[in-house]
Amino acid sequence: MIGRLGILALLTLAASLAQAGEARLRPLGWGGFVTNDRLGDGQDRWRTGSYTLSVVLGPEGTAALPARPGALVELRFHAEGIAPANLARPAAADRLYAGILSFGAHTYFTGADLGIGGELRAGADLVLTGPATGIDRFQSDLHRVLEGAATPLPREQVADGAYPTLSAEWGRTLALGAAPVRARPFGAAQLGYETLARVGLDLEIGAPGPVLAARDPATGFRYPALMGKAGRGVTLMLGADIAAVGDSVLLPDGGPVTLRRLRHRLRAGVRLDAGPGWLFFGNAWLGPEFEEQEAGQRVGAITMNLRF
Repeated sequence: MIGRLGILALLTLAASLAQAGEARLRPLGWGGFVTNDRLGDGQDRWRTGSYTLSVVLGPEGTAALPARPGALVELRFHAEGIAPANLARPAAADRLYAGILSFGAHTYFTGADLGIGGELRAGADLVLTGPATGIDRFQSDLHRVLEGAATPLPREQVADGAYPTLSAEWGRTLALGAAPVRARPFGAAQLGYETLARVGLDLEIGAPGPVLAARDPATGFRYPALMGKAGRGVTLMLGADIAAVGDSVLLPDGGPVTLRRLRHRLRAGVRLDAGPGWLFFGNAWLGPEFEEQEAGQRVGAITMNLRF
């Protein structure tokens, strides 16, 4: 499955770039997403914090996903810090600190011209890891500004590296009766710095969804990157997924801990859509990612967007 979806992502991205070169794409919208476990269980450990920025390009007036790849493109930046439970005195059986920066391009389309129903995303990211990313220093400086004391720089980290990563996702939005309830089963695969296959379900109750929703890599929440003419109101957002993990440069063989082959995530949040923009807050439970991890963790997420 992973191999086929990786090939699909590569071919789709190539076709997207070719079509994007012919099309007149312009900025249509953007979305940002912040996660931090201080907004969750407050332990400042493991998936401790991240920021994702999505900028959407496409033809002016786009109000729905196109049928073909390349007509609607998300440019994505992602930064994340992953830490042991205690930075000052990490346990021998805890994960290494990992700083992550990634830059990518992803195309969104319905797949109608390919005979595939639903909604598709395919793309590629260049993922950078290690001390060269500067995430460790940024995290330390941020703690100094916000709390008056810098966190210690980790002595051992995941090594510097650059990993081309392909990914693809398929989903189908289903309206459940006359009530404003939408269920979206999905399947995704990734081949690169972490190789995995994932299936899950998103549930939204409330205001209509955006034209394009990007998925946060850390928590799995979907956030608007192109809102369109969505109505005002409150939306309850729920989700769950499970992933089978093949390998990960963040949890390498021969390291201090053993990669866990299955990962689970649960999430719940509320999005408030208003005339000038939208506001979101939620929490996600992330299951253990390595065998020595004694428990999961709860991570908070918050973001807002103003239209000008």
